[in-house]
Amino acid sequence: MTKNSNLVVLAFVAGLGLASASLVHAQEDAAEQRATSFQSVQGAVTEDVPGAPLLVAAYALIWAGVLGYVWRIARLQAQGMAQLAELARQIEAQGAAQKPRA
Repeated sequence: MTKNSNLVVLAFVAGLGLASASLVHAQEDAAEQRATSFQSVQGAVTEDVPGAPLLVAAYALIWAGVLGYVWRIARLQAQGMAQLAELARQIEAQGAAQKPRA
């Protein structure tokens, strides 16, 4: 490393040390300024984020996923049944073609 890069690293580390020290002091000051006794809340307590729309949205998303899954399974089942019917028809046609005619 060059001399300039060493100085940059040293300045960065010193800045981090000063910043963390001032943060610790700020937290201690805030802790001292907090009330040390119980103070009751005046008035009604209201929610900041209403939960009902979030609950409805979550249920709607879950039900949409379940219904989409059931629809896909039903579609795959129908395709499988159609393929099975086609295979049975082909086997029957092959069997009829191979029967010896008397």
